[in-house]
Order: sequence, then C-alpha cells, then structure tokens
Amino acid sequence: MTEDLIEYHWLGDPAPRVFQLGLPNSLTYQYVAVKFGAVVVKGANYAHYQVLVDR
Repeated sequence: MTEDLIEYHWLGDPAPRVFQLGLPNSLTYQYVAVKFGAVVVKGANYAHYQVLVDR
C-alpha cells in the first residue's frame, strides 16, 4: 500500500466542530473539538482487507 491510495473523507465540513460541555450555572466549561470522518484506502487489491490504525 502506498500513500497515494490513502484518503481521509469528511462527514460534512472538514473543519473540526467545537462543543462546549458543562451546566449553564457552572463557573467553568470544558471544550471538546471533534472531526467527523474516516480513513479510506483505495484499490481493488485492498478492498477486503482490514486496516488497523494505531495512534
């Protein structure tokens, strides 16, 4: 597999979405940034293989 066969497909907008966590009466808030998408591997030879991603 080579790098040109690997793509990242976004669900909607490629920019990360920022969510604010916490209660309205809380003095502190936490923020979480999330990107919705997945790694896609192209190529007929790789169509039925499982791809494991270690991060």
